[in-house]
Amino acid sequence: MEIYFIRHGQSIANKEKIFQGWSDIHLSEKGIKQAKKLSKYFKQNSVKFDELYSSNLTRAVETASPLLSCTVNNNEIKKKNNLRSINVGKWSGMAIEYAKSNYKDQYWLWKNKPTEFRFPEGESINDVLIRAKCSLHTILDQEYSIQGKIAIITHMITIKVLTLWMSGIDLDEIWNPKYTVPNTGLIIFKVHRINNQNKYQFERVLLKNPVPHL
Repeated sequence: MEIYFIRHGQSIANKEKIFQGWSDIHLSEKGIKQAKKLSKYFKQNSVKFDELYSSNLTRAVETASPLLSCTVNNNEIKKKNNLRSINVGKWSGMAIEYAKSNYKDQYWLWKNKPTEFRFPEGESINDVLIRAKCSLHTILDQEYSIQGKIAIITHMITIKVLTLWMSGIDLDEIWNPKYTVPNTGLIIFKVHRINNQNKYQFERVLLKNPVPHL
């Protein structure tokens, strides 16, 4: 079984460089084009998904929608609240540059010791990992017998915490440039069930380019 983690296309908030978190923000024009190019790339390379899962936030669903044509049976998008982005609390809608200038200590912690940081009235990255792992295990338990390809369209932080955990890497490495996930970027894992139990091993598929469609 293979899982394709896909970050949503550029959102309006990404373009304007503001924190978005759980704010329900649409894709920008560029983000819409990115999603369409991704769908075209999968078609050209005969990649077919058995199921599409997505965060329930609009920017993820809008990225997933063009991929319906890349599913085996034009399947529906299965939306999961626990695949949402990190809840940035009071920082929602705040310009990143404003946070850098006016919340210097907190911003420094976020970028340098992220496991020690919690957004004011929001989440920590460990909170995100706990809920995202629950969704991932539910998906694997339901879909593993298919032995096909599953796409999970979600958000940068959600993808990073899940894939670092799946790779056995400390979450404090979240800002390491090696683990960058650009908009509509791909991270692929092969999944193996251990002794017919609901426990899994993960093997990352190395990609030369996480955005081969752009």
